[in-house]
Amino acid sequence: MTLTIALLIVSLLWLSMGSVVHKLQRMYLTEPLVALLAGVIAGPVLMILEIPKEHEHLLLEWGAKLTISMALMAAALKLKHRYLVEHTQMLSVLVVGGMLLMFGFSTLLSHYLLGLDWFASILIGAIITPTDPVIAATMISGKYADKYLNNNIKSSLIFESGINDGLAFPLVAIGWMLLNKGHMEWGEWLTKRVVYENVLASLIGAALGFGVGFIMHKAHKAGWMSQKTLLSFSIGLGFLALTLLELLHMNGIIGVFFAGLLFNRKFKKIEDLEEERIQDAIERLFTIPVFFLLGLVLPWQEWRSIGWPLLLFVLGVLVFRRVPALILLKPALKQISRWPRVLLIGWFGPIGVAALFYAVLTIKETGDERAYPLAAAVITASVLLHGLTSLPVSRLYHQHDTDDVEGDSEEDNNEEE
Repeated sequence: MTLTIALLIVSLLWLSMGSVVHKLQRMYLTEPLVALLAGVIAGPVLMILEIPKEHEHLLLEWGAKLTISMALMAAALKLKHRYLVEHTQMLSVLVVGGMLLMFGFSTLLSHYLLGLDWFASILIGAIITPTDPVIAATMISGKYADKYLNNNIKSSLIFESGINDGLAFPLVAIGWMLLNKGHMEWGEWLTKRVVYENVLASLIGAALGFGVGFIMHKAHKAGWMSQKTLLSFSIGLGFLALTLLELLHMNGIIGVFFAGLLFNRKFKKIEDLEEERIQDAIERLFTIPVFFLLGLVLPWQEWRSIGWPLLLFVLGVLVFRRVPALILLKPALKQISRWPRVLLIGWFGPIGVAALFYAVLTIKETGDERAYPLAAAVITASVLLHGLTSLPVSRLYHQHDTDDVEGDSEEDNNEEE
């Protein structure tokens, strides 16, 4: 009965939000926010649904894992190969430099605002480091984002949020090792966590994406497939990469993203890609259920036990985790070095499903449950604050960077040609 009611509510959310998506955007509401609120109402408020405690973490882990995988596939399909090649240096600085600075700032906030030991602080700092592609997609998609944000801004955020979810895994693994062993074994971390679980996973994912893209392209040229099967190809590839790499005990998240990037090289050759709106379909299909589930199981009791330091921590993370990092990196980010752009990208760094996944996985890896309520609080605040401010902040940016937007629009048109 519980599953039936949950599917009923999620189905209603799919239908209703698909029908009034532009109306929601005008009201400064995003799909993750509405789904999260629906979960809170159906769970703690009305008590219509209750998830058994013993199933809670397993559902969150797999719900987050599947959602991230599909969000990363959708993100990879949006990126242009030419953009990645022409902006390699800037994107590398944004991703690597941004991740390390956000990791450092988040670790300091965890230690000094919550009073946690350094090992736990390092772990929590790593968990909330990645920029979430699920929430980011709702902020930079749709007609208002197309109106107020140029393609360079959107592509930068899409790439960063796509790749740093997987790249955060080695940082999180440092926290796991410190908690489990009390010290770092760098040789094991480098060979197992970095080389095997991430580098090799990226190569296998890329090979899968290239292979599936090659098969699809040949089948399309031979007239064996319909263009309407593109959605199933995208989802199938995402699940194939995720499950295969999981069976090999590798990082399936980063593998899915690289599979999508290589698949994208063949995918873009099909003319009606934009008409199918495959990315939007993938995102909506998986985003709504996971945030509805999170709303059902938010750790209200743990939040009350932590008290006011939790509020300070959440506010500190939202303000000081990312914006200072982008300001420090500004001289090296030539293509986005104008202050309106730096501040916009600094603010558009939501924390969401990736942090949820790593927080729940931490319980399995270490048995330590301190990270989950902290991550859940930051995610909830990010969904609320970033969701409500995405449209007004985009408008404000557009007003103060109009000349630059126009210049980029011309550049984007040239790329299309």
